[in-house]
Amino acid sequence: MEALWGLAIAAVVLGPVVLAIVALVSTRRLNAEVTRLRDAFGVLEAQIVTGATSAPDVVTPPADDVGAEATDFVSEEPVDADTAGEAEFESFDTAQPAEAADAAFEDQARPSARPALEERITSRWMVWLGALAIALAGVFLVKYASDSGYLGPGVRVIMGLFLGAALAFGGEWVRRHPEHGRYLQGEGSYIAPALTAAGIFIAFTSTYAGYALYDLIPSLVAFAALAAISFLAFALALLQGPFVALVGLLGGYVAPLLVTTQTPSVWGFFAYLAALGAACFALLRYRQWWWLSHAAVAGAVFWILLWLIVEHTVAHALPVGLYLLALLGAALYFWRGYPPVAPDKTGFKRLLALSGRELASVVGGVAVAAMLPLYAEASHFHEIALAVAVAGCVLCGLRAREAQTAELLLPVFALSVLALLALWHPAVDTDTVGVFPLPGGARIFGPVLAPDLVGYALAAALFAAVFGAGGYVGMWQGRTAAIWAGVSAATPVAVLVLSWFRISDRVADVSWSLMALVLAALFAAAASRLRPHIEDKARATALALYAAGTVAALAFAAAMMFERAMLTVALSLMLPALAWIDSRLSLTVLRRLAAVVAAVVLARLALNWNVLDYPLNVPLGSHWILYGYGVPALAFFAGARMFKAMRDDRIVALLEGGGVLFATLLISLEIRVLVEGSLAAERYGLFEASLHTLSWLIVGMSRVYACAREPRTAALWSARVAIGLAGVQLVLGHLIALNPVLTQDPVGSVAVFNVLALAYAAPAIILAAGARYLGAIGFGVLTRPAFGLGFVLFFVYLTLEVQRMFQGPVLAGAPQSDAETYAYSVVWLLFALALLVGGIWSGRAALRYGALVALLVTVLKVFLYDMADLEGLFKVASFLGLGLCLVGIGYVYRRYVFPSGNAPPNADDSGGNDAAEEGAGTP
Repeated sequence: MEALWGLAIAAVVLGPVVLAIVALVSTRRLNAEVTRLRDAFGVLEAQIVTGATSAPDVVTPPADDVGAEATDFVSEEPVDADTAGEAEFESFDTAQPAEAADAAFEDQARPSARPALEERITSRWMVWLGALAIALAGVFLVKYASDSGYLGPGVRVIMGLFLGAALAFGGEWVRRHPEHGRYLQGEGSYIAPALTAAGIFIAFTSTYAGYALYDLIPSLVAFAALAAISFLAFALALLQGPFVALVGLLGGYVAPLLVTTQTPSVWGFFAYLAALGAACFALLRYRQWWWLSHAAVAGAVFWILLWLIVEHTVAHALPVGLYLLALLGAALYFWRGYPPVAPDKTGFKRLLALSGRELASVVGGVAVAAMLPLYAEASHFHEIALAVAVAGCVLCGLRAREAQTAELLLPVFALSVLALLALWHPAVDTDTVGVFPLPGGARIFGPVLAPDLVGYALAAALFAAVFGAGGYVGMWQGRTAAIWAGVSAATPVAVLVLSWFRISDRVADVSWSLMALVLAALFAAAASRLRPHIEDKARATALALYAAGTVAALAFAAAMMFERAMLTVALSLMLPALAWIDSRLSLTVLRRLAAVVAAVVLARLALNWNVLDYPLNVPLGSHWILYGYGVPALAFFAGARMFKAMRDDRIVALLEGGGVLFATLLISLEIRVLVEGSLAAERYGLFEASLHTLSWLIVGMSRVYACAREPRTAALWSARVAIGLAGVQLVLGHLIALNPVLTQDPVGSVAVFNVLALAYAAPAIILAAGARYLGAIGFGVLTRPAFGLGFVLFFVYLTLEVQRMFQGPVLAGAPQSDAETYAYSVVWLLFALALLVGGIWSGRAALRYGALVALLVTVLKVFLYDMADLEGLFKVASFLGLGLCLVGIGYVYRRYVFPSGNAPPNADDSGGNDAAEEGAGTP
């Protein structure tokens, strides 16, 4: 008993505090409105004062009359000192009427400050604390009487009810009697609703105590009493404000949790919830407390979810479904008769601008749409649940024809239907395979569905028909034709694709193609009906959407005639089709649709790691990779070209970039199959990496050349990404991780034309040739590093090629002979001489710098390595050859580079100021 009393006291203590906080939040808006009205009244009063106290116009007399007027003024009777002082004061007071009026206007028009802390404490916090104290006093009084043995359980409950009723009527008495002044009756008064809320709370807890603590009231009577108290709170809220209504609403939704039965009646329970919601929405319609509708919807959603999780069975599908429809009807239809709202915004801004009853309708509709898939799944997709879903879509469509705000719910319910179909997994009999013919083996119009798929197929067809036909009809009668046409064209195609994902293995592909062709024909017919209305912008947008739906259905039909990889290919082919339609209609919506299609194709092909597991059952050059990536690349390029002819914008850049990406992926995947024979192979060697690097460098440098001719966003970023990937793989892969000296992989037995040439020589040549053009893509700072990387790669190539000549295809690091050691010096010297000749001939200082670096490496090698390891003639030849080369190079520099001790005659294209870097020569 003490524990129960403790729970009751905790509820009494915490309940009013929570309610008080909610009340403060709810009344903040009302206070702001009162402040605004007071400010407006002050401005009006200041304007009236200004008009009343403004001085009359002063008429300046002519100059000839000044003397006469002065004489007349002097001739009047004398004025004593007091009178003169008063006259002077009056003249001063009226001399500046405009300034005084402006000051008064500013004082009145200045926004009133936030209520002081003292005012908030006395008018708000103390009132609610007083109400809390009253409620606690009632509870403590009853507890004291109970502990002392003065009162029995029945008397305690009755006293609590009387105390609650007294407080509620006391609050109404305070509100009604005028002698309590404006403070008790104005908008800022919280005394009356605080007393009433305290009374409702005491009555509610007393009733519950009679049921749960003392077992004086049967469960049915207790529930009825608690419900009656909640509805009484609604009635009092009509007089005393929204906070009392919120108390009643919370009590109404909490009552079923407090009073439980062994066999709950689903019909009675949801009938009670429907009545509670209807009373709340009726109160909202009368008093326009729109924010309270969100609390009502939240309570309804809470009970629906709780019931679906705990108690729901297929037998409960009908009452729960009717309650969902009732909630949707209340959210959509309770505001009939109000003038329609014509928002001045479109798109997402229109949704953000919703307020009042429009927001209440949208929130309620979204809540019901979110519950429909869960309700259908909990009902095991029974026919009743599916009928409720269809009825909800129809209700939304009928209301959307009248109220423009409800049109925003049409895409929401379309998504709800798609979610329902996605959650539905038809139970398929695994013992039966293939397509089911009619009895006797006959076939009419092709294959017939298996019995276990009939329900799913019929439901999908019904949803597609509701949105397809309903959207077409509503397009002619609704206010926003784009929304109606959008759901009419998109939903049937989405339903078809989703159904294919669900049951494609049980239905022949030709059947899907036939269904898609039927959809395409219907969309084409709808577009043809709209063709005469092309001058109307709204109808033109609808025409574009139906045309896009036709293209999508045709693409799906074509995809079904081939393997699954063709689905994405078919989607990519929509891009040039949409571009062609845009060239005829010039509508922005088509470019947006193209952006969506492009994003889907990019995600499907570029981010789909499952392509690595796709089978390759045909020879190289005829498998799915060729058309799976080649056709989208061509479609992207064609769509970009056609859209660019109309307008060069972001969709053009997106399609150009996508085309480059698919072309690169096509080349990379073909290389993968060529080298390893499978996309999922685990090996990644130097030969394959070399081919990838070369392809990326070629793509990147081609985009660099394109940027140099015409700066394009897609070419710019394609070049940056491709060259960046190639550079990273060259440094981390070719030079480090995949270096054949470390991996000991064979590099080939043929001189020059082997893996080393692909891995090092070819990338070096491309980098050296294209480094000077990197500035076209904003990589000018990497010009010298790119040339340096090319130099390192070619130097490594020459070194490894010499090692291959002496050690064979596998560079295992065998002991070097004197001939091999001497060969390195010779090759490096020849490389340095070639660079020097090339630098002098072309005037590029970068080549001469490379020659000097090669010479430096050769000198270090000869003095640090050859001196210790070489013997006999090889040591002599090494030093002699190096010395002669150094002398000869010095002569060449004096003869061709610095003939007069000046800077070189030709500046380097890639290296900035050579004179500053090299310095002046000395004769």
